[in-house]
Amino acid sequence: MFYKFIYQFVSLKRSFIASALALGSLSIPVSADTYTGDLSEDLGGSVSTDTSGLYISVGAGASSTQDINHSNLDHSTDGNWAGEAALGYRFNKNFRLEGSYAFSAFEVDGSSVIEDVSVHSYFINAYYDMANDSSWTPYLGFGFGESLVDTDASFDGDETAGTRQLKLGVSYDTASNADFFGEIVWQGIDEIDVNEGTNIDNFDIWKGQVGIRFSF
Repeated sequence: MFYKFIYQFVSLKRSFIASALALGSLSIPVSADTYTGDLSEDLGGSVSTDTSGLYISVGAGASSTQDINHSNLDHSTDGNWAGEAALGYRFNKNFRLEGSYAFSAFEVDGSSVIEDVSVHSYFINAYYDMANDSSWTPYLGFGFGESLVDTDASFDGDETAGTRQLKLGVSYDTASNADFFGEIVWQGIDEIDVNEGTNIDNFDIWKGQVGIRFSF
């Protein structure tokens, strides 16, 4: 009786294992045929894409200009605003280069020589984008060029000077070819001669800008 029970148990166990193996062999091709996902994404990897190409960008915001010094006197400024438009080329996910036109305007308080000032600047800018797995991409930028400083001084109101800028910003990458960005910009402008015997010492402009970038 006991041996008969053992024999039936072993036979039942063998039948169960054989049935499980048969069902498993049938389910493997079915699963392979119905899988439509991206294996690299499911395993946590990223899909490499071609991120190079031309782009244009435009941004605007507010600016703060340090006190203007001329005739050995400091004059405060107000009414500051700024904007910048650029045409650039992205070489890869990290590096891009662009040419840009930047504009800012402000008023000088307490000066009998200058009241309104506008600054037209032309830059060559280089950027490093700190690419990561999120939609937010921080970046650093550096540019140099020339500024045309236009004032309402009665004589020789236009003058060019060397200029440079540093940027710290972040881009938000959308699913389309349009990305949004926000940045903090420092711009330094060399000394200029705006009137006979009247020089404006080198001065700084701080800007906060938001904008949009279109890639091609």
